Amino acid sequence: MAICYSLLVIFITAVTVRCYNEVNVRGKRNKDELSAEDSRIDELMGILQGICVHENPDKTVEQLLKDTDTILKNINVYKNVVKKNKMLRKELKWIIEESKGQRETSRIVNLIKKGVRDVCISKKYKDCSEIKSKRQESGIYTIYPEKSKGIKVYCDMTDGKGWTVIQRRIDGSTDFARTWNEYKEGFGDVRKEYWFGNKYLNILTSSGKYELRVDLVDISNKETYAVYKTFVVGDENSKYKLTIGDYTGTAGDRMNYNNGRSFSTKDRDNDSTSGNCASSYTQGPWWHRNCNLYKNMTIRVRDVCVSKKYTDFSEMIGKKRENGVYTIYPEKSKGIKVYCEITDGKGWTVIQRRSDKSVDFDRAWKEYKEGFGDLQKDFWLGNTYLHIITSIGKYELRVDLVDNNHKKTYAVYKNFAVGDENSKYKLTVGGYTGNAGDSMSYNNGKYFSTKDRDNDVYSTNCVASIYHGPWWNLNCSYASLNLDLKKSKIRWGDQNKYIKAVMKIRKIN
Repeated sequence: MAICYSLLVIFITAVTVRCYNEVNVRGKRNKDELSAEDSRIDELMGILQGICVHENPDKTVEQLLKDTDTILKNINVYKNVVKKNKMLRKELKWIIEESKGQRETSRIVNLIKKGVRDVCISKKYKDCSEIKSKRQESGIYTIYPEKSKGIKVYCDMTDGKGWTVIQRRIDGSTDFARTWNEYKEGFGDVRKEYWFGNKYLNILTSSGKYELRVDLVDISNKETYAVYKTFVVGDENSKYKLTIGDYTGTAGDRMNYNNGRSFSTKDRDNDSTSGNCASSYTQGPWWHRNCNLYKNMTIRVRDVCVSKKYTDFSEMIGKKRENGVYTIYPEKSKGIKVYCEITDGKGWTVIQRRSDKSVDFDRAWKEYKEGFGDLQKDFWLGNTYLHIITSIGKYELRVDLVDNNHKKTYAVYKNFAVGDENSKYKLTVGGYTGNAGDSMSYNNGKYFSTKDRDNDVYSTNCVASIYHGPWWNLNCSYASLNLDLKKSKIRWGDQNKYIKAVMKIRKIN
C-alpha cells in the first residue's frame, strides 16, 4: 500500500572519519597584490577576514596573519586565498562605485558571505562529516571526494553528526523522472529539491564506510526515519549497484528489498521485470527489483500524495488536473495503477491504448486477464481489473480513433460493464453516440476470446484464424481494437484503416 510523504530527505555520513588538524590561514597581505586604494574596501575586507576567523575558531586574527610556517606548508592554498580575495576586492569596488559613494557595507557583506567559506577553507574536506569537526551550522558547502574538483552539497549538522544530503523532496517542484545521464551527474537545487549524482555517490561511498539515513514526513506531518549502517553505490560499470543493510529506525525497513539491485531510469532498464519499472510503473528512477511503489522514494509527489482512496479518476477530477499514472482503489482492491487523462473536461481511466507496433496484442487468456504493456505507451489494463472497476457503479466507454489519413473520430457508449472470469468476461455495452459509427453494440452480451480460449460462435476461432487480436467476438466482429498491427490495421466497422486507438472509461453515477 502506498503511503504519501510530503517531505523526504536522504543523507549519508561516514561511520569512520579521519581527523585532520590543518587550519586555514590568510597570511600577510602583499602590498602589490592587495593594496587598498579605497578605505571602504579595506574596511570591508577586514570584515570578511573576521568571517574567516569565525570559520577557524581555533586561530586568532593575529595568528592567522603571522603564522608563517603554516603559510609555507600550505602555499598553494595561500595562493588560492589571495586570488579569491583579489576577486572579492574587485567585486566590492565595483559595487561601491555603482552605489555612487554610498556606504552599503552590511548589504555587500551579506551578498558575498555565502561564498566566503570557499575562501576560508584551506583543507579540502571529502564530506560533511569532516566539515562537522570545524563547523556547527547546517548549510551549503563544497566537498572534495576523491578525484573530484569540488561538489556543492547541503550539509545537515543535526543529530550530532555531519550528514551529506544526497536527495531531497519537499514540494514536487523538481521533475525526478529523468534520464540515466541526469541521474549520473545529478540535478536540481541543493537549497531545495535535488539528486546528488550517482557517480558522486560511488566516489563518496567507495572512500570509506558510510551509513544512510532517510527522514520522512507524511501528510499528517508525522515524522519517521530509517537508518542503514551499510550503504554503498557501485560504479557505472556495475550499473550503480546498491549495497544496503543493517536497518534501525521508526519508518520500517523498506530498502533491504533493493539490496544488490542495479539502478534503472526511463531510458536504461536494469530491473528484473519484463517492462521498465522506472518508466511504466512510477516514472521514478530507482534501484528497482520488481516494480514496487512503497520502496521507490524518487517517484513524483503527485503519484503518491493521494490521502483519500479514490475508486477512479473521475472522483479525483476536482483535485487532479494532470494526465498521468495514478493509483485507484475500487472495492475489494488493494490498489490498481492506471493511466488517467482529461478528455472533454472529464476524468477518464484509460483501459487500452494502441499507438504503434511496439507491443504484441496477440496474447493468451492469462495475459489479458492480468494486463500487459506500458501505462505510458501501449497496454491492456487487464480483464480482472475491468470487471472490478465496472462492477462498482455505472460506467461509460469512450473509444478514440485515428485513421491512416490522421482523421480523428470517437464513439461513446453510455453503458459499459465487464463480467468476472466465470462469465468469461462477458461484455455489456450500449447507448451509442459519436461520429465513428456504432461498431460495438454487435458485441453486446458476448464473451472474451483469445488465441488459447475460443468463446465465439464462429466455426473456428476468430482470434486464432482471422483477426489475431483477442476481443468479445460473435461471428468474429465489426470491431477489433486488439488486432496484430504487424498483420493488419485496427478494425472498426467494415474497414481496417485505423492506426491508433484509445479505450477509456468513466464512472457516471
